[in-house]
Amino acid sequence: MTFDTNLKGRLLATTVAALLLTACGGGGGGSGPQNVPSGGGSGDTGTGGGNPGPSQGGGGDTGPGSSSPNPVIYIADQDTDDIWELYLTDAAHPSGSIRLNGPLVAGGSVDRWAASPNGQQAIYIADAAISGRYELYVVDLANPGAATRLSAPLQANRDVLDFAISPDGAKVAYRADVADDVFELFIVDIANPGVATKLNAPLAPGGWVRDNYEFSPDGARVLYRADQNTADAFELFIVDIASPGVAQRVNPALGADRDVYDEFTFSPDGQHIGYVADQDANDVLELYTVPLTDLGSSQKLNGAMVSGGDVCRFQFAPDSMRVAYCADQTTDGVVELYTAALDAPGVSSRINPPLVANGRVTTLYEFGPQSDFIVYIAEQETVGQPELYRVELSMPGVSTKLNAPLVSGGGVVGFDMRPDGARIAYNANQESISVYELYEVDFASAGVATRLSAPMASSGVMWFEYTHAGDRMIYTADQESAAAELYRVEIDSPGVAVQMNGALVAGGEVDDFAIVP
Repeated sequence: MTFDTNLKGRLLATTVAALLLTACGGGGGGSGPQNVPSGGGSGDTGTGGGNPGPSQGGGGDTGPGSSSPNPVIYIADQDTDDIWELYLTDAAHPSGSIRLNGPLVAGGSVDRWAASPNGQQAIYIADAAISGRYELYVVDLANPGAATRLSAPLQANRDVLDFAISPDGAKVAYRADVADDVFELFIVDIANPGVATKLNAPLAPGGWVRDNYEFSPDGARVLYRADQNTADAFELFIVDIASPGVAQRVNPALGADRDVYDEFTFSPDGQHIGYVADQDANDVLELYTVPLTDLGSSQKLNGAMVSGGDVCRFQFAPDSMRVAYCADQTTDGVVELYTAALDAPGVSSRINPPLVANGRVTTLYEFGPQSDFIVYIAEQETVGQPELYRVELSMPGVSTKLNAPLVSGGGVVGFDMRPDGARIAYNANQESISVYELYEVDFASAGVATRLSAPMASSGVMWFEYTHAGDRMIYTADQESAAAELYRVEIDSPGVAVQMNGALVAGGEVDDFAIVP
């Protein structure tokens, strides 16, 4: 699901980790497909999220055309208020769940977590053995409750901070402070738990490995950002898993006070690395790519930037031939959406139509599966009213509004595209300013939406995601009370939702979920 955390604040009072860059000029969030969260409950290779507070689900389902519902992992303070644990529920047997994580010390909770891409395990961080000491664990879905510590033993007052899972699910990279508050990058084989190898090269005094590291699509390398050569000078490095401790710098040498920001990723084909940096001018964020065959030699993709302009978030197309990026490139302070081809660096096209005065394109956009169109949320026609649009890359500047008419003050806050690219679901306070509900639109019938979610008792839908087959939607909502719970709705039976989580203790709620691949 793609969600604007700025807009989400209208729906949720809890604080959440930023999933995306929400403004030009730097900030958190990873690029890549928007079903790959950088926040909690990731079902892919990105780092997991944290608790408390809702975060984004990940995962997948059975292959296209399958009708067999896959299990769902969710995190909730289901048994004890404010003690967060992992649970496994089978969509075929709703309202029943099994606690997945191992035993926790008194006061301990599960923090960051993810479903393994191979669908066999859940990986999580918890202070399971010693209160306040966070370590990395794995549990087989076939053997719930029997968790194994993955991370190497830690000294007192040391913690595992976050992690990423390899695409095949066999290895986990994680950050931990072996020295006090000096976080470095380690890798562990799930088949050999507790035996970790440091991946990063030696760090300059005061240097750290930073967040948003990731495996290459083939799982052979790890990309990370660190002030490795000079403290507080952040650069991008890549290390072969087969040669730990020997890292190559990805970006060219940077001048004084220049940095690579935390917006970087591999192209889907694994042949290029994209990143945002103030490489050419101090505090001017621009978009660069580097071929893996020529590390240290970059090309700038974005077009000429107006004074004060910056690139915010970017995304590679599924075919790896171009990128989309948001930037106030033409007018300082007016964020719009652009594309650029990798084989034509510096030549970009604005793809949204002209915006209403003080309008903006949000950081929420996604390529279609064939790389031929982009869906995005923008305040394009009315300031303060974000809506959902589609634009064909062959017709830049000509968009189609997808959502149905909105009540005054309403807005679209998130979307998820069906895997086959034929339909899109979105969350909006479309009919009532105080209630967020889930709708679906067929691309062939733009503006005609079907409400998928059941009637809401409170503020409504929070997180949602299509199953991989696209025949069901899983979502969290305070549908029956003020507590968020987990639901399933069949696309062919809109408005009829089945609760999936077990009974909640007083004060408990479901925070996040991942559909098991």
